[in-house]
Amino acid sequence: SRRKKYRQPEPEYEVTDYLSFALRVTAKINRGLEIMMGPSQLAAELQDFEDHGKHDGDDGESNVEVNSLHILLHTLSYLRNHLGRVIGEDRLEIEMKSIADHFDFWHKDGMGRKDTTPKHPNRKRKRLIWRPPLQFEVQDTPMSMEEACEEEDCMPYYDETPSSDELTTSNHHLHRNRYIIRHFQGMKVAVLMKYVGNMTLTEMFSSMKEIKSELFRGLFGYINGMNTDRLTMPMSRPIVTMFFRDKEKNNVRSVGMLFYLPIKGQAPAPYDERITITEMIPLKVYVREFGGGEPSPVRIKQELELLYANLVDDGLGENGDWEHPFLTDYTHPWASKQRHEVGVLAYE
Repeated sequence: SRRKKYRQPEPEYEVTDYLSFALRVTAKINRGLEIMMGPSQLAAELQDFEDHGKHDGDDGESNVEVNSLHILLHTLSYLRNHLGRVIGEDRLEIEMKSIADHFDFWHKDGMGRKDTTPKHPNRKRKRLIWRPPLQFEVQDTPMSMEEACEEEDCMPYYDETPSSDELTTSNHHLHRNRYIIRHFQGMKVAVLMKYVGNMTLTEMFSSMKEIKSELFRGLFGYINGMNTDRLTMPMSRPIVTMFFRDKEKNNVRSVGMLFYLPIKGQAPAPYDERITITEMIPLKVYVREFGGGEPSPVRIKQELELLYANLVDDGLGENGDWEHPFLTDYTHPWASKQRHEVGVLAYE
């Protein structure tokens, strides 16, 4: 009988949470830059990013290689900084070293330690399995706005407090258990839209992870130097995902994502022509807060339905723009305590 051609099995990975995935990505970028630049030079460049927020080697020339290195250094600095806050600097170094010891990320045959087992059609090679060293539980109680806005710039806002005659048994817990009346001030924002056709709300929510990832990468690239001035802008909170529905409120036509730009003066033009830079006017919105991990489609739909029910109870159901609901994410996906909100624009 004809002998089957032997194929080397692909490395197998088990990533059970966002924190472990972030650690693996950080270790991979760190290892690659150490090989390219050397440990001492890399440490100096990362320190320069922490001190100045940008790479001093940028001379304004349009150089793809320099710009790519700039983005990698900025990404590594950002990941190390925030992972260090989540699990501690010492623990971060231990975890990264543990991951690097298990894999040679830059071996020519792909990810995974070099396999020296003789190639033999009847001998199966042992697959590499990396189990994340950290396990953590995500609290269902949402992080407070003060905590969420402590590390990064948040959209300028204030929450409306009901007057004494409005505080009834049904609404005196308004800001914690039901909904929040929030006012966003005018601000400069970057917006990226994606046309999704004529999806039902359920279909759109099931594909939302991929859609959000695509929109996020575009906007994150813009604030990390992919603009005409090659300017690096700070990350801000929250990340706002907007849904544009048809008049029947059954299907979703487009999905958009919005980044607040905490900079003075004129924002640089993006390389990506799909991104629009605009001045957002002051807005009044109704939002409902919740915690937990990355919100599932079912959870988002439930929270929107609860927000609508709460507003109807207070006679405000028709005051919301339900054709354009939105989701805001204030925290990193790997944080043990997170904050998310669903909301709608309030008609005056």
